[in-house]
Amino acid sequence: MAKREKPRKPEKKLTPITVFIFAVVLGFAGYLGGEILLNNQVHPLHWLGGLIGVTMGYVIGWRVFRKHGDILGF
Repeated sequence: MAKREKPRKPEKKLTPITVFIFAVVLGFAGYLGGEILLNNQVHPLHWLGGLIGVTMGYVIGWRVFRKHGDILGF
């Protein structure tokens, strides 16, 4: 009798560290930028700036990763 092979599990594709760093840095910059520019006029808008920064950082981080690879070497 032939031995049965176990089905392989698909490998998890993890998000590279470069993408996380870009997202965190740009998210923090967006938060602070919203805080400084709005000067506490409307409170939730600096959180919106942080969310926009995180989203932009995620997209830019993936583009940098695709073009240059993992720039930190991890």
